[in-house]
Amino acid sequence: MSGTVFSRDPEHAHAVGRRMLTGNVGINGLTVAPNIPFGGYKLSGFGREGKPEGLASFQEIQALYLLG
Repeated sequence: MSGTVFSRDPEHAHAVGRRMLTGNVGINGLTVAPNIPFGGYKLSGFGREGKPEGLASFQEIQALYLLG
């Protein structure tokens, strides 16, 4: 599951994004790249794919995207 926060204030958007319970959060849009980990949050999905995050199955990892 992914989410997006739209705001003119990057600090506020980042604070809101950190509180969202999603695997990926975009700030002012969401672009997914193959080198960024993806997956569910909590019991959603089967884990993470990509880079060392695939080994971190006991952590809850969140990616935040800031677009221009």
